[in-house]
Amino acid sequence: MDKCNNPLTPKLNRIMMLGLGFACVLIGFLATRMFMKMKMPSYLQGMVG
Repeated sequence: MDKCNNPLTPKLNRIMMLGLGFACVLIGFLATRMFMKMKMPSYLQGMVG
């Protein structure tokens, strides 16, 4: 975020850096969900009885 707030950073670089950051967060979230689904298949299915 520090380099994105620098006024000398070109707009394209700013957008690419922010996009890469959001993509990394999204990939991490999806990888965690996939891992939890493999290790605990009943995870996020709701508690049944």
